[in-house]
Amino acid sequence: MSITRPDESLPNMSEVVVDATLTPDPTRQPYSLRVSLSGVFVAPEGTESAEFETFCKKAAPVILWPYVRSLVSAVTTDAPFGPIRLDPLNMTAVLAEEGWKGGDPPSSRGAKE
Repeated sequence: MSITRPDESLPNMSEVVVDATLTPDPTRQPYSLRVSLSGVFVAPEGTESAEFETFCKKAAPVILWPYVRSLVSAVTTDAPFGPIRLDPLNMTAVLAEEGWKGGDPPSSRGAKE
């Protein structure tokens, strides 16, 4: 995951990118998939920068993860080796357990073939 400011003149706007790399069992699904999904978040005026940074690190990935799951499912549904379905993931718990790693995504657990 990463957080950037697309426009430095707008301190209350950040882009949060969630990355997931999936490598299913190569004997059943011989391909790998890397998904990178970004969301742009804007804080209301008057929001403390520390509060917005916490939101971007903790809440934004939680908001984006269902879209990653949906994208993986949509891309692999028509694949010749069958779809990959990701189980719902408690992203809040993953982030609490693994912590913010400044660019390293949490591991993609729960990949179903």
